[in-house]
Amino acid sequence: MIPRSIGLVALCVLLASCAPQRPQGQGQIILEGTPMSADHLEAKWVRTATVARRRGDVMIFRAPDLRRVQDVEVRGAEGDGVTFQSHREGYLFGEQNLTTGDVKHFAVFEWDLVDTRRHYAAVSLADGRPLQFQASSTGTPCTGGNCLPLAQTLVIEIPDGALRNVGPKGLGLRITIADGYSFPANVPQAYARGYLQAVDAGR
Repeated sequence: MIPRSIGLVALCVLLASCAPQRPQGQGQIILEGTPMSADHLEAKWVRTATVARRRGDVMIFRAPDLRRVQDVEVRGAEGDGVTFQSHREGYLFGEQNLTTGDVKHFAVFEWDLVDTRRHYAAVSLADGRPLQFQASSTGTPCTGGNCLPLAQTLVIEIPDGALRNVGPKGLGLRITIADGYSFPANVPQAYARGYLQAVDAGR
């Protein structure tokens, strides 16, 4: 017999009938496979791990992957729920126009509870300023009758000023999905600083 907790999660995935609730606690940050707390993350590690590659007249700066593991409660239509471990992943990258010197910054974000049926709808800074974004589906579409929804990848354009003025609490983002659920996301201060140090050194 399938345990009730596993059955509920399976129904949520197949029927998109459950809404993720607020993540519990700050969770654990994993930088390039190394677990740590946000307080122990250092900019020099991010700077060293940021890779620069040239593509024609554009220089691409790609910061290392950052993953946050948190306990998330998922509730069904009848109010019953289960808590399980959820993963949010992302990284910063920049594109420098080698002709003008201008740099655009982007944040890539994925959450394993967001897919093509519960897709990304809006993104803003913590103060409410809206941000431009694009969402793309990852995975292989199927044509049969038992198709699972595809995961979604979110690419957010981050203003240079917002990234350079990140405070001790990090760069706060507010992400909204199509069913109206809104949740915070955060770029740690040390991560943003390390990425920018690599970008500025390569200009």
